[in-house]
Amino acid sequence: PSCGNVHGKKDKLGVFKPDACEKCGHKSLSYDEISAKDKELNFYGHVDQVLDFSKFNNDEFDKYDIPLKFNPSNLPKEPVLVDMKTINSNQWRKIKDDCHFYYRVQLVIYLHILDLPYGLLIYEKKDDSNLKIFRVDKNEEMWESIKRQAKLMLEMVNKKMLPPPRPSG
Repeated sequence: PSCGNVHGKKDKLGVFKPDACEKCGHKSLSYDEISAKDKELNFYGHVDQVLDFSKFNNDEFDKYDIPLKFNPSNLPKEPVLVDMKTINSNQWRKIKDDCHFYYRVQLVIYLHILDLPYGLLIYEKKDDSNLKIFRVDKNEEMWESIKRQAKLMLEMVNKKMLPPPRPSG
């Protein structure tokens, strides 16, 4: 709004659709991406979406006579992280039963930083807009491994050390 007030800056998940600025009453608001930050581990990224169905209201559909094609009781009870990737048909063919490991790692980091139980990784094929969707759960074992690696790398940076070479075989 015109007053420059930023809503939700201190909230991990931001603010879901405020009606107006609490400071000046302005109703035309712009929205920013949600940042996932962990200063200790030096992690920083932007989350594509967080879906929150807690304020879902059937009446909005009923009053316009729009039939529901889903059961509202199946909607998640907690916010859900969503990350979207566009890929070409060569990458599309390589994805079978699981998402890319490095994207899974990215989602696990975001899930732990934002304290969410699970997220969805959605791939869109550039050629025809087909979708593949993978659920990624919060994973304590993976998170501990990620933190160990991050701390080791930060220590190496502080000592101005290079990481060991990767095995060639």
